[in-house]
Amino acid sequence: MLEELEQAIRDKLKHAGWAAMRALLTDPSEDPAEDEVRRIEDAMRSMASKGEVALWKLTYKYGDLSMMAVSTPDMDLGADLEQRGAWATAERIPLDAHQKDV
Repeated sequence: MLEELEQAIRDKLKHAGWAAMRALLTDPSEDPAEDEVRRIEDAMRSMASKGEVALWKLTYKYGDLSMMAVSTPDMDLGADLEQRGAWATAERIPLDAHQKDV
């Protein structure tokens, strides 16, 4: 299951350079189950620990919602979103952060 999620993340990165946790849900139109969110975030952390991705905390500009995202290691997702006037801001999560919930 972890390998399948990691491959899905790699596929998303090929197209956009980044992917939010929500884009990897089985049904992104529904509220996600806690265990599904945990599996996706664990896959993202695993890839970050191997240097494959950079971890980010996305925060919606309108509302209290935040979620984990990943980007290619060389991408500054925060600057990219700001430049495009996107719906969210992004803050890099350091690899040594042991935060489980975003």
